[in-house]
This record gives sequence, structure tokens and C-alpha cells, in this order.
Amino acid sequence: GRSLLAQLIAAGAKVVIADPHFAPIDPKSGEDWRPIASRLHMPPAVKINQIADMLAWFCNDELQKRLDMRQRGERWGNPIFLYVDELPAIAAKMPNVSELLAHVLREGRKVDVLLIAAAQDFLVKTLGGSGAVRDCYRTAFYVGGDAQTARVLLDVRGNVDDGNLGKGVVMLRTGNRQAQLARVPYANNESIYRLLGDGSGSGSQVGSEVGSETPVAMPTEPLDVRSERVREMVASGVSFNEIVATVWGVKTKGQSYQNAMSELRGVLAQLVR
Repeated sequence: GRSLLAQLIAAGAKVVIADPHFAPIDPKSGEDWRPIASRLHMPPAVKINQIADMLAWFCNDELQKRLDMRQRGERWGNPIFLYVDELPAIAAKMPNVSELLAHVLREGRKVDVLLIAAAQDFLVKTLGGSGAVRDCYRTAFYVGGDAQTARVLLDVRGNVDDGNLGKGVVMLRTGNRQAQLARVPYANNESIYRLLGDGSGSGSQVGSEVGSETPVAMPTEPLDVRSERVREMVASGVSFNEIVATVWGVKTKGQSYQNAMSELRGVLAQLVR
């Protein structure tokens, strides 16, 4: 999930998260979500009332606003993604969640209102709704877990997990194509920092907080300060190379330069929203 969301944000998409178990830094695994959380369209929804409000806004208000704009021939802006994690836990407290999400799955694609859902199983008895709703998901990744979910979600027979799934190896189904083994980026904290920055605004050496991963030197300025400096320099016609040299302190075109340019692209995507 982190790898996909970080790439979407870096590409300029808007992202919102509904996750009752969300934590900025997972105390057990050390996964650092701060770089993503600092660039969300709105703060993560964690409490069930927050999640209910976010889903109602996303599945009704935001979707309808864009549909109305489409009808008037107006552009509706960048794609927006709702990432829902721990879906069974949400469904247990919100019986109507399946129908809310089904509305987005059926109507949202034409106006770039898109859904990503993660769950330990996608069985109807767990989530409610119907199998027809589940079939609306165009892409499915399976990394192990419930075998019955694998069969219905991937449309395959027998056991699809021989014990080799996980850590970048998945079963992937896209559209009506037969599911097959695939590799996806396996994100760690360092890769997320390189793509988005550390998200904390607390200075360099942020890797020291997450165990054995290599510390990554990051700009010492908070994201909002960097963004404002970039905004002023772009308005003054300063080149991207000069911006990287001034704001990120990188003048040679090596790996550090590429990392800084990646962060600059992320900042520019935020500024044009």
C-alpha cells in the first residue's frame, strides 16, 4: 500500500486514507507513513465517525461534484484516490460501507474518483454487499492469506499460494486477464523518503528512528517552507537546476541530484492543485 500511495502522490494525484489502525510510525514494523500523511488531501480518518464522514464525502459529495462538472463540460482537476485499509473492521461497524464503495466503483472512473481497498478477505459474508460489487474492482493483488478470497478475487481454481508470495511477489489480476505471478516494488522507509521526503520537518538523519535501515539525509526545512520557496523561485523564472541547488543544496548530477529532482516534482505537483 505504501509504495502505491507514494507513487500516486509523487505523480500529482490526490489521496485520502480511511484506516482504523493508521499510525504515523508503526511501532512494531517501523513502517514510517509520515511522508505520505504530510501530503494527503486531508488528514487520515481513523475513528469510525471520521471514517463515516470521509466515505460519505468521497462517495457522494466529491463524486457528485465531479459528475456535475463533467456534465457542464468543465475539467475536474487531478485524480483522487481513496485508500481504505482494514475493510472488514470498518464493515463490522458500518453495514452500508459496501454499497457506498460500490457507488464509486460503478460511477467514479469516468471522473477520476478511484478506490483502493485492502482486506484480509473479500468474502461477501465478511464485507456485506454482493459478489457483483467485488467484481467491480478492475485490478487485484493477492499476497497470501485467505484461500477462498484468492479463488473468487482472482477467478482461479485450487490453491494459488505455494508459500512464495509476499515481499514483492504477488498474484495479479487485471481486468478480464487471467491472474499470474508478478513482481511489484517492495517499499522500505528509505525508498519512501527518497520519493517524498521524510514528512516530519524535523531535520536530517530520519532513518535513525526506524531500526536497521540506512539513515537518509533530508533537507532541514519543513515541507511547507520548501514549497513556499519553490513557489517564489518558479514565479521568478528560476530554473529547476538552480532550485535544486538552492533549496536542496545539491549541485552535482549524481544520485542525490536525482533524489532532489524527484522531491521537486512532488512539490510542483502540490503547487499546481
